Amino acid sequence: MPRNSSDTERRSPASGAGDADVTLLDEAMLAPILRTALRLTSAENAAIMAMDGRHVATGPDAARWLSDDGLRGLLLDCDEPTSMIQPAMSPSGDGRAGGDHPAFIALIPLHTAGRRVGVLCMLGHEPCAPVEPAVLEDLALMVTDALMREGHGHAVNGIRGAIARVDRSGRITSWNHAAERLTGHAAPRAIGMPIAALLLAPHDATYEQAVAADRADPVTLTLRHADGHDLAVRMIALSAGPSETIIVFDTPGGDDPADAILEHLPHPLFVKDVRTRRFVRVNRAGAALLGETAETLIGRADYELFPHLAASQSHEQPPSAGGFGTGTDSTFATRGGQRVHVRTRRLAIDGRDAPRRYVAALLEDLSEAHRTEQELQRLTHFDALTGLFNRATYLDRLQSLILQGTPLCLLAIALDRLKIANDQFGHLAGDMILADAGERLCALLGPDDLVARVGGDEFAVVVVGPDAALRAPPLAHAISAEMVRPFATMRGTAYLGAGIGGASFPDDATTAPELRRCCDAALHRAKSQRDGLVRFYHKQIDHDARDRLTLVRDLREAMGRGEITLAYQPVFAAATGRITSVEALARWTHPMRGRVSPDLFISVAEQYGLIVELGAELLHRACADAAGWPGHVAVAVNLSPLQFEGDGLIATIQNVLATTGLPARRLHLEVTEGLVIHDVEHTYRQLERLRELGIKILMDDFGTGYSALSYFQRFPFDKVKIDQSFVRELGTGRAAEAIVRAVAGLGKAMGMSVVAEGVETEEQMATLIAAGCTHVQGYLFSKPIPVESLERLLHAQYAPRG
Repeated sequence: MPRNSSDTERRSPASGAGDADVTLLDEAMLAPILRTALRLTSAENAAIMAMDGRHVATGPDAARWLSDDGLRGLLLDCDEPTSMIQPAMSPSGDGRAGGDHPAFIALIPLHTAGRRVGVLCMLGHEPCAPVEPAVLEDLALMVTDALMREGHGHAVNGIRGAIARVDRSGRITSWNHAAERLTGHAAPRAIGMPIAALLLAPHDATYEQAVAADRADPVTLTLRHADGHDLAVRMIALSAGPSETIIVFDTPGGDDPADAILEHLPHPLFVKDVRTRRFVRVNRAGAALLGETAETLIGRADYELFPHLAASQSHEQPPSAGGFGTGTDSTFATRGGQRVHVRTRRLAIDGRDAPRRYVAALLEDLSEAHRTEQELQRLTHFDALTGLFNRATYLDRLQSLILQGTPLCLLAIALDRLKIANDQFGHLAGDMILADAGERLCALLGPDDLVARVGGDEFAVVVVGPDAALRAPPLAHAISAEMVRPFATMRGTAYLGAGIGGASFPDDATTAPELRRCCDAALHRAKSQRDGLVRFYHKQIDHDARDRLTLVRDLREAMGRGEITLAYQPVFAAATGRITSVEALARWTHPMRGRVSPDLFISVAEQYGLIVELGAELLHRACADAAGWPGHVAVAVNLSPLQFEGDGLIATIQNVLATTGLPARRLHLEVTEGLVIHDVEHTYRQLERLRELGIKILMDDFGTGYSALSYFQRFPFDKVKIDQSFVRELGTGRAAEAIVRAVAGLGKAMGMSVVAEGVETEEQMATLIAAGCTHVQGYLFSKPIPVESLERLLHAQYAPRG
């Protein structure tokens, strides 16, 4: 079983497994990186696992989970950054299938010296937001850097020759055991010391010259031993990068220090005979890069190992003997098919029988840097969530197409009810919906068309080509149909839809900004009318938009002057014919436009943020009027879904009741089906609090929207109002009467009153009463009337008779 150590855990390594340079996992070094991973990803557990299964882990569940063979296999089989929800795993080694497994995994493979050496993973019980690829990349770089440094330390401590690393300032950063034995200076004292402090003059100048030459030729120096005596050494200094130098030294007559520095140089090194073009030396990093052993590589020709360089090397100029050059970049494929990006710097080396007999090639593996650059390019041009073009790239491509004069049609797509899905199922589900929406859009487009995610719930499609204006309308309707199709998430099924606006170049606009403005105007028209609507730009839209802005200004001023009034339409009990309640209806008479439709100015108030203020004002006026009516007559006030957003509605209603003196039982609040689906749980909580105050709750316009019997199961409404569209159809077919009877039967079974609105004929009234409606409302009895007329009607009906 794994051994626990405080908040980290480490498996005991298998004997002899793996290479020392990448699989000697140092818990003290890696644990801080794991804690950083937890902090950056909000995961509960994190682990670094070598390819042989050994690992360092942190978190309460990591040790138990990583003891499962199925999970370890899943982690080690992954060859690219991945986030998984409810990962599928094969049965574990002890016969268990399923069981206690992480619900969320984010992981990234680790590579050093061109090969995969392990994996970094984050694991949790609960799904969390997808981990950004850039975060995974940064964490992986931290781990691989630690592994390389750790591996270098273990490797150089096993070499008989003394090895040190010196930074750009000349201070020692690494000092192996052999250097301690040779010089008497312990590593803790040597590290941080200037290398010049150990050299006797004038040998410090000789050392500086050797470093500047960057050659593999040994020089003889004198060091000061820790006990004070002089120590003659043979030394090689070779650059290991722009900021570090490797020093290998030994006593004269000992092993050639070049052997140690070549073998343990962290970069691949190949030495070939110029005459035969065959390799005479390959270090360990070079063999690892090619996925072979040094023994199988020595004696083979350069054009066999690097065929991509064969043509250029047959005409190459001999390298300078003054040190490694700046290098050339190239790409080749290993025997395993992996693409490797390298920078090669070459150096001429004299042989015993001829000058410049050998060429040493020092390779720097740029694969990780290349992948990072590609990822940065991807993040620059593409949306990280959907993989589509991002807003900046979309704007650039659109501008280019228009400057080239390419005919096109722009579609602006705004998803409906994504916020509701986020609230119901969580933002991870919302992200899945957006990714799915992007895939659906891509499946509908032609090969030259473009699609981009340009906002939180907004997409743009550019239909390109001479037939764009013809293809765009059917494409827009196909997109609308796709967005209406249910979206499956791990938390439930979401129902969205989309509004779509379109505009064409050059017919509607001749510049990119103007085209986008026209498209936005068409989208606004689509969204203001109803969900799932497609609208294409025409000049009347501009006129309507300007007129709507003027209407907003006039409405705001009318509210300030108290010019939005109320008319009242009575509701009669079917059994007695007496008024039991009155519906308050908003009215506005404009000085220039005349009477403005409530549907128009209420929608304007909702769109431009005026509805909460207007709704509170009308509620107060209705309650104040009703306070003077007979005590059994209630007033019904319509509420907008937007009034339920936030937590201010309850306090507003309580304040109105307190200031007007109207009993809560005499206030009826009418809500539509659209409100119920707008934010289900929040809405029901507020309705329940209103019910607790004694207020009656009515479902208005039932049957015209997203009707579901589950509404009544979740919340017991006091009344349900049958929409007048069904009443109007009575006598023209069987369907309308069947619907009325069904709703009336439902109301009776659930103890709800049923109100039929829009009654205009005696025949309709008779049919409705026969079907079971308990209340009726409509022009047959009374049109909406001013409060003064209503009070006369109430007085006539309820005045004491003498």
